[in-house]
Amino acid sequence: MAKILRPGHNSADLRDPIFWDPEDWSPEEWKALCKIFGLPPGMTERMVLHASELEYAICSPDRAVDYERTYIVTEYCPHCENEIEMRWDTDTRGFKAFCPVCGKRLMLCDECRHTVSPGPCDYDSKLDCCRNNPPMPADSGASADSVSREVSAITLRAETPLGAIIARAATDPNHPGIYIDLRRGVDDPDM
Repeated sequence: MAKILRPGHNSADLRDPIFWDPEDWSPEEWKALCKIFGLPPGMTERMVLHASELEYAICSPDRAVDYERTYIVTEYCPHCENEIEMRWDTDTRGFKAFCPVCGKRLMLCDECRHTVSPGPCDYDSKLDCCRNNPPMPADSGASADSVSREVSAITLRAETPLGAIIARAATDPNHPGIYIDLRRGVDDPDM
């Protein structure tokens, strides 16, 4: 029967020894393991741990780290028709980003499908929102006609030898910040 892991301090009886061989570890891991026990990594062929008890701590599920997660997001931008790949953490940054090519909003719909409880897509095209991208509050002062939901009309543009640097303040209270874009070329229709 499998042991139920509960957050906090736990222990387990160890009746059988634990065998560690170098081929089960990367060279860096084997060196670190040998260092812990004061053994020479190049000469140690096997370690056998005889212990009667193992003590360990389990964190709560909300603090668990998913070591398999890459945080690489790949989405198709419907505005510039480019496939965009970027490092993005939807847990902390949300399901809405901006395309690094055209600067327009990029909804991370595929990431929504890979969440703990995905559910069906509930995107509302009239309100331009879904459960992970709620609509702007009615009292935000921004109208959809004059300003996009996410980026303010206040824009700073600085010309450099590499192109224009464009800075815009976010107006979405769920995703505050400043968006910085580098635009190459003089025929930039965005500004």
